[in-house]
Amino acid sequence: MKYQIKSAYLGKVRLEDGSGSTSLDENTPQATLAKLFDTVLGKEYIEPVAAGAPVAPVVATQPK
Repeated sequence: MKYQIKSAYLGKVRLEDGSGSTSLDENTPQATLAKLFDTVLGKEYIEPVAAGAPVAPVVATQPK
């Protein structure tokens, strides 16, 4: 299972516990997201995604 930060919170939230804090951004490791998702608070900011879910392709366009 893979996890992602809900887009409304990406880069805007820092979760803290007794051992430190974690900023929820594009650099947050999957292992950290998985651990945080197991908490009640983490479920508010993180969502699971299917491991094989297709990613929308990026299409380059040529200027006219």
